[in-house]
Amino acid sequence: MQYYIATRAHAARNRAMLLLTHLAGMRVGEVAALTWGDVVSAEGRVKDEIRLNADQTKGGHPRIVFLNPKLLKELECYVRSVKQRDADWSFLPLRKNHAGDSHPTRWPSISINSSEVRALMAHPAASEDDHLQLH
Repeated sequence: MQYYIATRAHAARNRAMLLLTHLAGMRVGEVAALTWGDVVSAEGRVKDEIRLNADQTKGGHPRIVFLNPKLLKELECYVRSVKQRDADWSFLPLRKNHAGDSHPTRWPSISINSSEVRALMAHPAASEDDHLQLH
C-alpha cells in the first residue's frame, strides 16, 4: 500500500486523505469538506484539533476531531509540500475548475485490505525526507 500511494501523482495528498479517515475517524465527506482554515492556523501551523461545522458532517451536528501526534506530523509534511492557501480553499483539492479554484470533485479510487492499512499506519510519521520521496 505504501508503495502504491508513493508511486502515484499527489502521493502526499492521498496519504493525508487516507490517514485522516483511519487515524482521526473522519468520514470521506468530512475530509472532502475540509478547508485550509479548518486544519491550518493563520500562522501556518497544523491545528491540534479540527472543528467541523454542521454543514461538514453527516448527521448535521458540529463536532471536534482531535489529531494524534502521528497524524499531526503527517499533515505537517503535507502542508509543507503545498503552497499556502486562503482559509476558505479546499485543504485536499482534487482538481481545478475552469476558474482555477480547487474543489474536491472526485476521490481517487484504490482498493486496499486491512493488513495494508495497518502497515501504512505503522509506518513512522513521515519526515521531510520521507515526504519528498512520496512524490
